Amino acid sequence: MVQDSVPAGPLCVGAPESVLNYRLPAILSRFRKLYPKVQLTFRPYFDVGLVQSIESGKMDLAVWMKDVVADERLKSLRLRSEKVLFVADRAHPLSAAKKVQPQDLSGQTLLLTEAGCAYRKKLDQLLSLMNIRPGNVTEFSSVEAIKQCVTLGMGIALLPEIVVARELARKQIVSFPWVGPNLDIATHVVWHKDKWISPAQQAFVSLLQEMLGERVGVSLKGRHCR
Repeated sequence: MVQDSVPAGPLCVGAPESVLNYRLPAILSRFRKLYPKVQLTFRPYFDVGLVQSIESGKMDLAVWMKDVVADERLKSLRLRSEKVLFVADRAHPLSAAKKVQPQDLSGQTLLLTEAGCAYRKKLDQLLSLMNIRPGNVTEFSSVEAIKQCVTLGMGIALLPEIVVARELARKQIVSFPWVGPNLDIATHVVWHKDKWISPAQQAFVSLLQEMLGERVGVSLKGRHCR
């Protein structure tokens, strides 16, 4: 990517908690070494109000977990797909099942992110379509809080694999062999289509593509991702 000048000045990047905690630290470390003149700020967000935050200038760009970015005010680049898992403590009755299907969630206690979350929406649509009713749904504003409750045996959670990878490796929790519809979610980087793209923004998107992208070679000024 050809940059107009040395990246410098403020840059505010929005990201959901799972990406902010588990994907961006390594990128932040490298970015600061490469571009020490950029004052980089990360801001966690929920999907509601994201476009308005970019439109108002509260965020320069954002990492968005969403299968399709269709808002005409935005341009986007697809970075990768995040695997999403059902997880529970090892003593859960379903932990030894050879396969878990949607009907098995009937009557279960589910520990979920707030309703605006993209992969939560996919689950809600699935349960509604198949007329499956959990026994209880507890909502959290933090994936870290959900993870702690899972380890305490409080129910089944739906979380990105990156959030629970350490606990799975340590065998503190288990993931279910899910045979229902795919609940994985795409990750994009988005920015306002009509605003000036600073060298700092260009540099950050290039680094996102290099370190997170599943494919390389699409520029910041490239096409919409639909």
